[in-house]
Amino acid sequence: MLQSEQLDKLKRLVLEGNYEDEDKVEVQRLEVRLKKAAEADKLKDIPAIKEFLAYMEKEIERCQTLLTTDETLTDSQRAKLFAIIQVSEKYTSLFNGSALRNVQASIERALRAALS
Repeated sequence: MLQSEQLDKLKRLVLEGNYEDEDKVEVQRLEVRLKKAAEADKLKDIPAIKEFLAYMEKEIERCQTLLTTDETLTDSQRAKLFAIIQVSEKYTSLFNGSALRNVQASIERALRAALS
């Protein structure tokens, strides 16, 4: 079943059923998260975004290489490289489909819980 079909089924069950307001709000949050993740998934195919993601992935690799091979790095330099890795991984994760997979998994769990 497609994620939108699962979400629609979950919405019917929760919004029309005898569920708590908190559950209804959570379904609405899932819907927003799904839309954002689907939009980000589409953006990854834009050439400029592809180029930026390739750059970020190279930066991650470069920093990891420096951290593992350069024993002369100071604590400050190491901290800067770790920060670059962290930021780069955050941005690449927005476009690598993991957000969409996470939302899909959340919808599936919520649907199973609503059906049980």
